Amino acid sequence: MRIFKNYTGIREIVKNPVITIGNFDGVHKGHQNIFRTIIKKASLINGESVVLTFDPHPLKVFTGENKLFLLTPTKKKVKLIEKFGIENLILVNFTKEFADIGAEEFVRGILVNAIGTKELYVGYNYFFGKNKKGNVNLLKTLGKKMGFKVNIIEPFYVRDKVVSSTLCRELIVEGKVGEVADFLGRYYLIEGRVVKGKRMGCKLGFPTANIKSPNEVYPRYGVYAVKVGYKGKIFNGACSIGFNPTFESCSLTVEVHLLGFKGDLYDETLKIVFVDRIRDMKKFSSIDELKKEIEKDISKADKILNKIKISFSEPQFI
Repeated sequence: MRIFKNYTGIREIVKNPVITIGNFDGVHKGHQNIFRTIIKKASLINGESVVLTFDPHPLKVFTGENKLFLLTPTKKKVKLIEKFGIENLILVNFTKEFADIGAEEFVRGILVNAIGTKELYVGYNYFFGKNKKGNVNLLKTLGKKMGFKVNIIEPFYVRDKVVSSTLCRELIVEGKVGEVADFLGRYYLIEGRVVKGKRMGCKLGFPTANIKSPNEVYPRYGVYAVKVGYKGKIFNGACSIGFNPTFESCSLTVEVHLLGFKGDLYDETLKIVFVDRIRDMKKFSSIDELKKEIEKDISKADKILNKIKISFSEPQFI
């Protein structure tokens, strides 16, 4: 996949562009449906598929970093878009100056003059341009005037629900990691570096890796059955997210125990794929009670995960 950081002169490089525009946070099944559509259409007109997206997310610019939690950091989003077969990606640096571009100026100057758009696919509720003055009706009018076709993509449903980034985000925050996989088209993943913790897992006989991750969305506090990717191998694991109430910890931790692993993981990078939720976070009356519950957690996780077969070549591990 070719990645463009600037749209100037793309029409001289990309043949008959069939383009879609959006934030594509999560790269969920609805987004994937759009990608399949433009790839198919591009092949029919001897053209190329193009995704135009933004970094940072526009809401981050207008509402501040803490007002929106993204499912996919930009680096991961780019990898996923490539995985689903898109040939060209335009990664626009979204700024307030860019947001001030008028709707017609955006269409004429960028979509037509810079990119040379042949066909455009957008969602039914797409708005664009300064103060969101542009909509799908204006797009259709300008498309006829400027020589490109506009196609409106209707909502994509899974189990009678419209697939959206908001829905996926809500399910993850609620701890419904098994359910969200139906909408994402893959299990949710957290990637992070192993940092030093309090070594409580080792003292209990269940060594854990303490994860520091750039991910912004975390599953609800509790214990989860997870697949863990490390140096080309996949391990079954049990992951705890929370404040460790038994030890009255004030620090939020993400700790994962890898079944069958022996060795030092400090400063290594792990990919944690959330397959199913095992239980809520609990406070135990004694260390022995906690150890017995951890043994149950690991046994449950292993039974769940032994039925799940995934490989590093699948989107789960991107």
